[in-house]
Amino acid sequence: MGSVSLVSVFDSLPVELHEAVEERIRIYQNAFAENTNRARAADFKIYKAWCDRHGHRPVPATPEQLEQFIWEMATKPKCDPKTGEVIFIEEKGRKVMATEQNKAVATVSRYLTSIKYFHDIGMDAVRDVTGDYSYGHNAINPVSTKRVSMALKTVALRFRSRSQRQAAPIKYEMLDKIIDSLGDDLRDTLYKALISVAFDTMMRCSELVRIELEHLQFDHDGSGSVYVGWHKTDQTGEGSHRYISAETVDLINDWCNKAHIESGFLFRSVGAGNRVLDSMHKDRIARIFKNLAKRNGYSFKDVSAHSTRVGAAQELLVDGADLPAMMVAGGWKSATMPVRYASRLNVKKGAMAAMSKKRGRSRSDN
Repeated sequence: MGSVSLVSVFDSLPVELHEAVEERIRIYQNAFAENTNRARAADFKIYKAWCDRHGHRPVPATPEQLEQFIWEMATKPKCDPKTGEVIFIEEKGRKVMATEQNKAVATVSRYLTSIKYFHDIGMDAVRDVTGDYSYGHNAINPVSTKRVSMALKTVALRFRSRSQRQAAPIKYEMLDKIIDSLGDDLRDTLYKALISVAFDTMMRCSELVRIELEHLQFDHDGSGSVYVGWHKTDQTGEGSHRYISAETVDLINDWCNKAHIESGFLFRSVGAGNRVLDSMHKDRIARIFKNLAKRNGYSFKDVSAHSTRVGAAQELLVDGADLPAMMVAGGWKSATMPVRYASRLNVKKGAMAAMSKKRGRSRSDN
């Protein structure tokens, strides 16, 4: 599990309490998924390295140092592409260094969320261990201050034209073309089952690689379902079921028969000599989908492991599914992402699109 040592940055904490505080922090982190803890730890590591370079104390931080952190993460000096020299420009009557975007605003925002979390659990751990619940009781988390939020908004405004790139959708037409292009050898059989399950279930790559045969249930009409025991928005582990079509069930059975899989993980990488490995790493899925798109003549630059998820969400919208149904199908607790995935299609269903068709300014879909 990803973990971060926090006690060393509490200068006023007695040394003999360090181990107890570390243990308390580990207990807190047990309430979250391993991937969540690992991501937070990675974010905090970047922040702590920055603090070390500048001689800052990571926790508790000051709003001023977090403002500086935001700007240094989000921007970088702009250099001449030919000479590599830093470019200076005139701004309000003085010569200043030109800057350009470094990290995406969404990434910097995520860093701040992780920093806020570690501030909170660090302070709570100290209170629990010492029994002194007045310790930092009235202290405001620096991430929550107006100075920090305004710095982030200012950065977002400066780079507002660079929105976060959405994964290119893999929709029905592309899905069918990819599946039809694949052969009957072992690796192609795997790819057909993998991309079809990914589309039907709208599962994330971390969920796909954890499917076991014991999670599958096939019904009398040829279709089936897969039980998702844990996913990103289901931290309590209640689980959910996702639909799989009859065509997908056939592809699953074909893969399992050829790979001689009778239990355990459904998706496993195929090594040299058609050797079926024990599992598949989630990072393989994006590379597989990119390669399949490229082989079929599609632009593959923005294809990712999320492409089937985006494409399925858009197909659901076209088919008339409402937002609650889309959220259930994709395992979303919030409407934010399905709305974002479907936003481009919503434009084509809007009032201006409808009027343009009536006035003959747009071609018919038929």
